[in-house]
Amino acid sequence: MTRILHAADLHLDSRLRGLQFYPGAPAYNPAQSTRDAMARMVDMALEREVDLVLIAGDIYEGDWPDWDTGLFFLHQVSRLTREGIPVVCIRGNHDAANRITRDLTPPEKCFILRDDKPDSIRFPELNVVVHGQSYAKQRTEQNLTARYPDAEKGMINIGLLHTALTGREGHEPYAPCTPDDLLEKGYHYWALGHVHQYEVVDGTDGRVVFAGNTQGRHIRETGPRGVVLVEIDSNGNLHHQRLHTHTIRWELLRVSVSQVKHFDDVLDRVDRGLADLAAGAVSGELLAARIVLEGPTELDSRLRRDQSQLRAEARGLASQRLGERIWIEDVRLQTRPLRQRTEQVRIWDELLDDVIKEVTRKRSIPELLACDEIAALRSGLRRVMDRDRLEQWWDELTSDEALHFARAYLEAVLRDA
Repeated sequence: MTRILHAADLHLDSRLRGLQFYPGAPAYNPAQSTRDAMARMVDMALEREVDLVLIAGDIYEGDWPDWDTGLFFLHQVSRLTREGIPVVCIRGNHDAANRITRDLTPPEKCFILRDDKPDSIRFPELNVVVHGQSYAKQRTEQNLTARYPDAEKGMINIGLLHTALTGREGHEPYAPCTPDDLLEKGYHYWALGHVHQYEVVDGTDGRVVFAGNTQGRHIRETGPRGVVLVEIDSNGNLHHQRLHTHTIRWELLRVSVSQVKHFDDVLDRVDRGLADLAAGAVSGELLAARIVLEGPTELDSRLRRDQSQLRAEARGLASQRLGERIWIEDVRLQTRPLRQRTEQVRIWDELLDDVIKEVTRKRSIPELLACDEIAALRSGLRRVMDRDRLEQWWDELTSDEALHFARAYLEAVLRDA
């Protein structure tokens, strides 16, 4: 039985976005989390006595801020190689050859595959061969696998690739290829990187897997993060298991305030949602949660007026539930005024829906955010919101939030008209 640990997208020393300090916030330094995740990964490899560790790109976040980033990586890799566990890595778009201007010599048994053509590293004692290619430049838009060799007979063949396959939401379409392109090579397993969500690719019989990143970095990377332990027997039969390495787990807590009439009732619903989060919390992890209030309510205007109080109350409730084990990243509103459902309101809502559909049909979300009408909304928000907080908040808008604000703005415009 050959045991392999498949990791990807470590993004060492990447800055976690959205975790502002506030009274009662956890004392943990979020900048340490990507390093802690790699250290956990190495601990797991040693504890499970794996035969080989694979890292499918994006070890770093780009050029290092200082030498410490590279030294930390070498220190962790050396913990493996000293125990006789070889490490094979490829560079992804964030650590492509043209993005890293300095480098450190890796230890013996740590292999960083070449970037000018596919490379193959053989481990005769394991009966394993690893095929892969690093990125020479960040924007790698050709199908790299076209030049990968076919499987070597009598060996366990592993493919190492940084790719979005046929495309994944939120990820640049680098090194595009299809699952069939990979399966045609005849490899036992494809260890993929670039996509930050764990995924066993459909239709591949478990042989093509995205490990996901080892540590979520912002609210769009919710849920557990980790690596994949792969076991392959002499007949090529495959089994894999996901292992969690994150120290901070991002979660989005949606709370319906539909029909709520009192501010205290809003807080009660928030508290119940936090209780559910607390019930699912795992020892040793820190929760970073965003609370989103949604639905029609008579309190819409008050919630918007007293959002600072709402945020402070939510953080106080979270502290009571989980103490320093939870970090409330923010409280966002996707509420709307409660209106009686008259025939006039029904016609009004249908008109708004038609306008929204037309706007979104003609514009992508970035274009929608940049259009003159939304720019005017942004300008107005600057007058009532801290500028630095607004800039960060605006950049992190999801498509749903963008449409919510577009709808609110258009509603105001049409009402004035």
